Amino acid sequence: MNPSEQFVEHGISHQNLKKTTCANVLTLAYQSLGVVYGDLSTSPLYVYKTSFSGKLSLKEDDEEIFGVLSFIFWTFTIIALFKYVFIVMSADDNGEGGTFALYSLLCRHAKLSILPNQQPTDENLSAYSTEDSADTWQSSLLKLFIEKHPRFQTGLLIFVLLGTCMTIGDGVITPAISVFSAVSGVQVKINQLHDNYVVIVSCIILVGLFSIQHHGTHRVAFLFAPVVAAWLLCISGIGIYNIFRWNRQVYRALSPVYMFRLGYHYSYVCDDVFDDTPSVCKIPEGGWIPILLSFIFMAIMFTWNYGTMKKHQFDVENKVSMSKMLSLGPCLGMVRVPGIGLIFSNLASGIPAIFGHFITNLPAFHQVLVFVCAKSVQVPYVSENERLVISRIGPKEYHMFRCIVRYGYKDMQQENYNFENKLVSAIIQFIEIEDGVQNEQTNELTIDDGNINMEVSYKVESSQILKAKESGVTYIVGHSYAEAKKSSSILKKFGIDIVFAFLSKNCREPDIMLEVAHTSLLEVGMVYHV
Repeated sequence: MNPSEQFVEHGISHQNLKKTTCANVLTLAYQSLGVVYGDLSTSPLYVYKTSFSGKLSLKEDDEEIFGVLSFIFWTFTIIALFKYVFIVMSADDNGEGGTFALYSLLCRHAKLSILPNQQPTDENLSAYSTEDSADTWQSSLLKLFIEKHPRFQTGLLIFVLLGTCMTIGDGVITPAISVFSAVSGVQVKINQLHDNYVVIVSCIILVGLFSIQHHGTHRVAFLFAPVVAAWLLCISGIGIYNIFRWNRQVYRALSPVYMFRLGYHYSYVCDDVFDDTPSVCKIPEGGWIPILLSFIFMAIMFTWNYGTMKKHQFDVENKVSMSKMLSLGPCLGMVRVPGIGLIFSNLASGIPAIFGHFITNLPAFHQVLVFVCAKSVQVPYVSENERLVISRIGPKEYHMFRCIVRYGYKDMQQENYNFENKLVSAIIQFIEIEDGVQNEQTNELTIDDGNINMEVSYKVESSQILKAKESGVTYIVGHSYAEAKKSSSILKKFGIDIVFAFLSKNCREPDIMLEVAHTSLLEVGMVYHV
């Protein structure tokens, strides 16, 4: 194990993994009222109206009402209880759930990840543990099959992106339907209220709701939880009153017999009732919009992933070797200037081509060089103790290091601390650990030979790094432009030259995340032909 690995071994469990207490459970339950049940509890506003808006119509008896209610009850029971509670929630990723959490678990257990820059040291993260998994012969065969076929890995990624984008597409139309249905209920008491006014009031409410979304889901959950709780109490009370007032036999609808009876008499009813979202059962009448949005979002996400992978492949193929860089030094008259230079790249190993491009045009670099790579790993959170991984590039006298900054898929890639001080402290700690390892090896050799002795030098190098920091820190960021090769297809040129280029322009650069001052920033332009 090298010193860079030892540096991260002492990390503790990250701060987001809290011990499960009664207070935490109650807090999450309270928040779920405003987020989860805020969507589910609004279904009574439009489910029955939608169910009887097609071919299904009311008869003199209550068979249709009982059948629809039975469908709704057992749909919620089968999907919400059995599927989500007993299956989905059992596959949590350190307390996180959802499509990406399940995909992360699959990638860790079956080695299915197609993310670049993955390293063996990532498996040492405290949140990466896969010891609880019990493989069966069926799962082993499936994992072996998918690991050997990259096309299935790509297909799995597309499937994950599509599932996530369908959630987004449903989220686009569901709030509008819920709010519009609620406001439409006012027309029961005010018959003169025109539909145009209902639309205007609904738009005002939606604008107000979405205007507070940027404050965070947890704040929105705390704000809406009392509203949803009051709504659930009111609708429950109204439902109980109506049961005793109009029909006390409605409990019979809990029997699945009525569901099968309705399905027998109306073979088409499954398409109208099984899914209570109008975006599915009303596709010809506008429900195609969220589905279209889902595929558009999926195409955008896949294009971004494809372009990122191609850029990483270009970086790997055009890495600069240490010997080549040193051979250029005498020819270019290369000099070292005081200070620390932070060179940002997407490579977790090797010297990026952007640095060779930089020294070719400006044959001078800083006294201390640090190649910084910010990457995502297959865990939800990475603790501050495990975020930075430091290693050395070349001999000690070069004062060249590599810093890998690791983020989980739920982490905000924006440092809430002074990155420069944190980085310098990590480098000094690495030097101390590295020197200690070398001293241990030297002591072993001294016992055998008796003539080898090494002087501790980490204090000298540490003081040089601190002195370089006082001279100033410069951030060298690559401003890359990806272009498709001339031999590429029209579809690839459109995806890279237009879609990916547009996404890259709107992507936050490292200098924005770290709030780098313009006086300390140096951008190096480079074209990627992918």
